[in-house]
Amino acid sequence: MDLRGQELGGITYNVIERTYISAKVSTVRWKPELGVPNYFVTGTYEEDDNYLGLWSYPSNWEWNQIEEAETAKIFGEKIPTTLQKISVSGDVSNMKFVENNKFLYSTEGGEFGIVNIANNEHIGKLEMNQVHNWDSDFFGESNISYKTFEIGSAFICALGEHGHLYFLSSDLSSSLGTINHYNDEASCLGILSANEVLVGNLRGQISLWDLREGLFEPAKIFPYNSEETIGLTCITPFPRQRQIVVTAGTDGAVVTWDLRTGHHPLTVYKAHDHPVTCLQFHEDWPANMFTASMGGEVWHWNNFGKLLTGELLDPRLMALPPELRNTMKTQSYLEPQIRALIGKKHIPTNSLDVIKEQLVCSTDNDALVFVKPLKIN
Repeated sequence: MDLRGQELGGITYNVIERTYISAKVSTVRWKPELGVPNYFVTGTYEEDDNYLGLWSYPSNWEWNQIEEAETAKIFGEKIPTTLQKISVSGDVSNMKFVENNKFLYSTEGGEFGIVNIANNEHIGKLEMNQVHNWDSDFFGESNISYKTFEIGSAFICALGEHGHLYFLSSDLSSSLGTINHYNDEASCLGILSANEVLVGNLRGQISLWDLREGLFEPAKIFPYNSEETIGLTCITPFPRQRQIVVTAGTDGAVVTWDLRTGHHPLTVYKAHDHPVTCLQFHEDWPANMFTASMGGEVWHWNNFGKLLTGELLDPRLMALPPELRNTMKTQSYLEPQIRALIGKKHIPTNSLDVIKEQLVCSTDNDALVFVKPLKIN
């Protein structure tokens, strides 16, 4: 397993920078830009007054530049710098950019809204403006608490407190309806296609909803683990082959599925020792996957595309029963190559985001952690 701060060819990769912001951050997202990002947004939880935060983080900043650090200290500046805060109701449960200057957010207090980021010429810096906030009546209900949401090409889907699914048009103009299927332990969500949604729960079940069929029951339900009840925490289709789904759970494992061939895992990777809190593929180089856990770890899986290619193409493996296929893969065929960007801690890592060669994550001790530059394969 590779160590952080590795030097190759005169470049030191995976350098860690930390800053403490006196607030618990549930979600952190880079603001997309053409080049390396210079701004990011955060959402808080378990605070007396939760908020969305906009931050400046100059891409050319280096913490070991003593002269710049002293200059910042003299003028009372901090790196990163808080530009603005917007109060919200309840813990922030998710944030995602739909455009370079526009992001959606959800809260457990019932807010599901959109925020625009633009330059304010009067103050000479970027500023957030709440464009719209859909109240519960928009979906024909009252007092919705949102657990998370996902953005697809055809629609946006939000997961409510009791497992209800709320659908919004991709242009954000109208409600597409609601699936009122009670599932109090629903925990994660993934959009498989323009007609299919996956929902995982803490009872260890994955439900596939086909929006072309009746919406009273899932089209299919299958177990995350057929031998014991293990809750799911993440469901993410592989960007280049969306029929391939990668899941993670409270057991710390990362599991791959090919939904075309049945409902048995392709491979179970015994990964983290604690529940996985987030799983993300790199947008530009999706063969690189990143995971974080309740044990504080942040891992970079730098050959995940090759792992999937081997799983899909090797006829020796596909001819075996699932239980033997998993054993053969994990023990003798393909091994994941993992860089431990952040090691085990006594505190969870709540959220991470990656753009270009920069990673940012939030931990449960009011810290934001930056890792750059990443060694992308």
